[in-house]
Amino acid sequence: NSTSSHVTAPARFAVTNIKQTASPNLVNPGAASATGSRFVKAGESFTATVTAQTTGGATTPNFGKESTPEGVLLTPTLVLPSGGTSGSLSNGTIAGGSFSNGVATVTNLAYSEVGIINLTSTVASGNYINTGGAVAATTTTNIGRFYPAQFALSGGTVTHRSGSSCSPASAFTYLGENFLLGLTLTAQNTAGATTANYSGAFTKLDPTSAGDWNVAGLGGTTTFTTANGRLSLGTASGSWTNGVASNVAITANATRASAADGPFSATFGVAPTDSDGVTMSTLNMASTSGGTADRTSVSLVALRFGRLRLGNAVGGQSRALSLPLTAQYWNGTAFDTNTLDSCTAIAPTHVSFGNLRKTLTTADTSVSGTSFPLSSGVGALKIGAPLGGRYGTMDIALSLGSSATDASCLQSWTPGSGDVATAGANLSFLRGAWCGSTYDKDPSARASFGLYRGADAMVYQRENY
Repeated sequence: NSTSSHVTAPARFAVTNIKQTASPNLVNPGAASATGSRFVKAGESFTATVTAQTTGGATTPNFGKESTPEGVLLTPTLVLPSGGTSGSLSNGTIAGGSFSNGVATVTNLAYSEVGIINLTSTVASGNYINTGGAVAATTTTNIGRFYPAQFALSGGTVTHRSGSSCSPASAFTYLGENFLLGLTLTAQNTAGATTANYSGAFTKLDPTSAGDWNVAGLGGTTTFTTANGRLSLGTASGSWTNGVASNVAITANATRASAADGPFSATFGVAPTDSDGVTMSTLNMASTSGGTADRTSVSLVALRFGRLRLGNAVGGQSRALSLPLTAQYWNGTAFDTNTLDSCTAIAPTHVSFGNLRKTLTTADTSVSGTSFPLSSGVGALKIGAPLGGRYGTMDIALSLGSSATDASCLQSWTPGSGDVATAGANLSFLRGAWCGSTYDKDPSARASFGLYRGADAMVYQRENY
């Protein structure tokens, strides 16, 4: 008599009951595209049951009871995005000792990337009981969609007075004027590693939608948000590449209050949330005084409530006149020269002349120069001398709005032909309360040619007009 041993290996392994490990134990939706339902975060634990089966699909209860227990290896394959980065599967080797009657349930599987995968199950040793027993590799249907666990912000910057192309760069922005927030946003898994597949159709946050950034600022006790009217947003730009949006630029405007306030050293931050509910990994600034952190800081932004003042000038009828031009800001108690402003400039197209008196005519109204920039907050608007020995006074206004329309306290006046501004300076944030309490008036002044200016000892002189 003789005896021989016979080895029977399982025909295959079935991977079933795939679901989120933590509450609410979401069942794998098996998404087929980037628009499919989300499953778990990249790096978050999910559960699967592995069953050793016969060719007919019956459980083989002896699997895992070998003298050296055999186990199962689960190998992930990226289904989508096509050409994306393959992530890693944590705890994909299921030890033979985990099986009971041919069945093992593992609760700590985790996939590191964004996307959709499937899992292929094979004998962990690659050779069942070292006999070459064949166990067919079996592959699941789609698992996912996996999505990022969080966003992380880096490289926060501010470009002050972004619409003015200041050179050198400005160190502040006027209230009511645009500034630019720049940052890099990175999509990450639960371990803080970049999820490179958060790109293309798998991105659920549009960096070009300014409102989606939920920008807010806090300067002292003053909150700047779109909700309270102290913040408006313009355009935004940026794009996702390999899980990183490194070129984000958000145009923002901290609007003026009805009364002068500030100056502010305000912290501005963002709190984007994508359509999957992915939020920032760290919230480190509050948007309200004494409140809890609800934004991630991008940058400090120096803000000043400003106005542009045009002063009167008196001189000889044969000489050009320089009308003082001064940028001022509210220092908390009064308006003071804004020595930080070496960027603001006025052009001849912004100037209107009118109310000509004595012998002056429209032929005597001219601007001497092509541009009148400020340096350390001060400058001058140069008016050409009258012709033919004529003399008198003329009123001058600067159109600071987006159009040439005059909004000075001289209204209503009727400048002569050729004496009307032809363009706006786009500096409405530098209008003042020159005749009332509302900061919506353009600056104006009077130039006097060939008139007696009074004795040097004169303390005060006023001309009625």
